Amino acid sequence: QAHYQPDQMTVVITGGIPLEPTVELVKHAFRGFAPPPPCPPAASARVPSLPGVRREILHLPRLEQSRLTMAWIGPGIGQLETAYGLDLLAAILAEGRSSRLVRELREDRQLVQDIGAGFSLQRECSLFTIQAWLEGDDVDRVEAIVCDRLSELAAKPIGEAELARAQRLLCNDYAFSTEAPGQLAGLYGYYGTIAAADRCLTYVPTLQSYTGDRLRSLADQYLTPLRYVSTILHPA
Repeated sequence: QAHYQPDQMTVVITGGIPLEPTVELVKHAFRGFAPPPPCPPAASARVPSLPGVRREILHLPRLEQSRLTMAWIGPGIGQLETAYGLDLLAAILAEGRSSRLVRELREDRQLVQDIGAGFSLQRECSLFTIQAWLEGDDVDRVEAIVCDRLSELAAKPIGEAELARAQRLLCNDYAFSTEAPGQLAGLYGYYGTIAAADRCLTYVPTLQSYTGDRLRSLADQYLTPLRYVSTILHPA
């Protein structure tokens, strides 16, 4: 009741609809909200630091296959250019059959059923994750290989062809995700909630400005195999 109030919401309306009647409909929908009750202001939490590798192993019923998730803390919306670079690193590692981890662990060695990577951008701090679906006996081996590949990523500049492929994939995904009014509304709403809607317009030019050496530096700074959290799920 204190926080979910109209003055703290982002409403996005897209498409070929008349502006003024639509705005009036929105105002009408949120009329008559009761004043928010007193509530202590939310304190900004400090960005957690990881002194080393933290591992958790869980056994869950009805789970048919083991899963491995490795996670690193990343920058928030205040470092948007860096965040977009981590998007590129996720694509280089595990986007498509020719990406580094997919090619080695799934296509060549067949140690995983599937593997993916992603960067979830949030306001204060964000999360970079690598997830694999695999047999339980291979978890330790796969985790060690991922750590080795991250060390290589931080040690050598990324080649022009590999970088261009990742940039093309992400730029195409962005174009496809902004074709429909509903997709645009979701995109603008997301950026409007954590920062400002127009921040999304910098995505493509920022991706295209990256060089392989800049990405290598980002990998060295954020994706160290010496500090991360690992969660392993096994069938009970």
